[in-house]
Amino acid sequence: MIPHGPDSWIRGLGMNCCTPNVDWFLREFGEPFRSEAAAQPGGQLFSYLDQKIAQTPIGSGGVIFHGYLAPGGERAPFVKPSARGSFNGLTGGHDRWHMLRSVYEGVAYGIRDCLDAIPTPVDTVRMAGGGANSPVWSQIFADVLNRRIIIPAGTEFGAKGAAIVGGVGLGIYDSYEAGADATVTITREYEPNPQRAALYSEFFEVYRSLRASTVDVWDQLQSATRKASVFVA
Repeated sequence: MIPHGPDSWIRGLGMNCCTPNVDWFLREFGEPFRSEAAAQPGGQLFSYLDQKIAQTPIGSGGVIFHGYLAPGGERAPFVKPSARGSFNGLTGGHDRWHMLRSVYEGVAYGIRDCLDAIPTPVDTVRMAGGGANSPVWSQIFADVLNRRIIIPAGTEFGAKGAAIVGGVGLGIYDSYEAGADATVTITREYEPNPQRAALYSEFFEVYRSLRASTVDVWDQLQSATRKASVFVA
């Protein structure tokens, strides 16, 4: 719980690493994507990725990605400093598009993992930041979360929220709601597709089962890694 004002709190439950999972994948494996995008009209990388990811099957051909890439492990919906990212379900028949879509889906699974752990029902999710610029990823979120997704206009929403709180304190706005109504506009909305949401629920159960089954393995891996780091051949 995070104090928001003299009479309110924010229930914070966020993964350590969301969009940076995609940044990492493109940093390490993105040259073919960039080369192909440059050859397309307009040459826009993320527009090209959206186009191709939309053509890749839901569930990424059975590839499940866990986006625990932060060096400090994970903090939500569980606390585990040794948590590490992984791809599961890979075969020689999969390609980089399956893997990339699995990263997009894996981040959404991680957010659903957090939302499902919150005792308060959450029916609508507001997305901001780089990932929210992707219509394809926004729809994946709607389908995986099985919740309505709203994309507000603008950036730096933490600063905007602080300004609204300050405005209420100074009497510029009568309430937080009035401040939000005066300063926030919605650019896009996404509704979950019932068929896709049902299928994603099956994949999500696999995602969660894999996560639960590897908790102890993470500790073993961390122990072996520490020993290897000081090993001198």
